[in-house]
Amino acid sequence: MRYWFTVNLVCLISLMCGGVVPAEDLRPTFLMLSDPEFDSPEPLKDLLPDDIVELWRSSLERPEASYRLSAAIDIRHASQAGFEEVKAAIPELRQLLSAEETTSDVRTAVAQTLIELDARDAAEELYLSSVTSDTQFRQLVEPSLAQWNFPTIRKVWRDRLQQEDSLRRELILACEGCGHLRDKPSLPDLLSIVHSQERPRDVRFAAAKAAGQIAESGLESEVQQLLRLDSPPLISRLCAVVLLRRHGSARSQEQLKNLFEDPAGPVATAAIERLYEIDPELVLKLTSVAREHPDSKVRSVAADCLIALITPERIEILSHHLNDPSPP
Repeated sequence: MRYWFTVNLVCLISLMCGGVVPAEDLRPTFLMLSDPEFDSPEPLKDLLPDDIVELWRSSLERPEASYRLSAAIDIRHASQAGFEEVKAAIPELRQLLSAEETTSDVRTAVAQTLIELDARDAAEELYLSSVTSDTQFRQLVEPSLAQWNFPTIRKVWRDRLQQEDSLRRELILACEGCGHLRDKPSLPDLLSIVHSQERPRDVRFAAAKAAGQIAESGLESEVQQLLRLDSPPLISRLCAVVLLRRHGSARSQEQLKNLFEDPAGPVATAAIERLYEIDPELVLKLTSVAREHPDSKVRSVAADCLIALITPERIEILSHHLNDPSPP
């Protein structure tokens, strides 16, 4: 009896004080079922002290390695935060990179900072430092030299492709660099690596990918050679499909259609993606097969094709993709 009296009294007081609590003021009680919300503060770009850049530049000139390392890292972080004024320290960074007494950890930090600052004038110093450094340092520097189209590195990569004792990771770097720069003189050596059964599979694939970036035509015979066996190994089929990455001839289209029938999902995906780039009409004839393909990326390309060439009849076909277990 007292319970109901208390409930009624509370309801009466709430009505007298303003009625029912609005629905929008309600909050979920099961917070574990909702994602946490994080409010990221805006970068405080106006808090960089006026003399901090000069302090970092002075630290780079000090003999202590700890000061140099800390300054190089701080400059990189400031650049990532949007402070363009730290580029004033590029001359000190370049000098420190070339100094013989610079320790390896400081040299790595300085190289990372120069790359972050897009200091293209320091390409020569970065290259010379990479010559006398280890593979890890070259992995850091050489992709940026490729981005900056540093001319000297081309010959280094070409020579590396021809050397039998080149380190595996550095050989892949050379392949990637030649492909990025579309260095045509390196194409014969890249194709030689692609066909070499003694080379590691990742090196062969990197070489094939680079060759496919360089050549827009003429590699159909290389593909035929890779697929000459009744049951070519997977690496040969992968190399074959990336060799045709920029090809569009009638012969290459037929080869791509054959590669689309490959049981390996990555091979079929690369083949149908290239066919779609050439002309969605080429894929349209394959959509009935691609729609039921076990690889979700192949099914996604089939859906893209139906959307690109949409008609009332194809809308019904496209609707079946809504029930895809891995929707695009």
